[in-house]
Amino acid sequence: MFTNSQRQEERTGKYGTPRVQYLQELVTQFQSASSEETKEKIVANLANFSYDPFNYSFLRQLNILELFLDCMTEPNERLVEFGIGGICNACADPANAKVIAQSDGVPLIIQCLSSPVKNTVNPADALSCAKLGKERIYIMCLNFLIISHIILTPLNRSRKVNSTPSDHEMDKFWRRKKLEK
Repeated sequence: MFTNSQRQEERTGKYGTPRVQYLQELVTQFQSASSEETKEKIVANLANFSYDPFNYSFLRQLNILELFLDCMTEPNERLVEFGIGGICNACADPANAKVIAQSDGVPLIIQCLSSPVKNTVNPADALSCAKLGKERIYIMCLNFLIISHIILTPLNRSRKVNSTPSDHEMDKFWRRKKLEK
């Protein structure tokens, strides 16, 4: 369920930990953890927070998106799995997609597509992110990031883009790509 400031305040209560502080504590715990299992649990927890628009600015502020990308380069497949899950959850936000694309996340996502580990290729299995087809979630994430990457290239920076690509624009993009092959 998505959160807003009022709902978050009600859930946190008078003496609760604010969300940004809680997420910062998780990042700090991850950085100081020596156990792979502890790191896996923390990244899975962070990935679960990354679906909610309320948390998007915190993900950028605390460099959690970059942490997910770093996890995708680890030899530990569970860290890769939860890292890509967090990226897939967060990439619906244009500002997050921009950070991911500018941090060279697109090649990492493409690399995950060839993983022999099912949950890395299909992050929905591990995180239950949506009821869409598993491959569709990945393709949506990849499509969004590729379009964002194209929009953010130096040649196109002078052009203002005020919205995310529509389904129609995505279809046109992929048809054009197929014709180029």
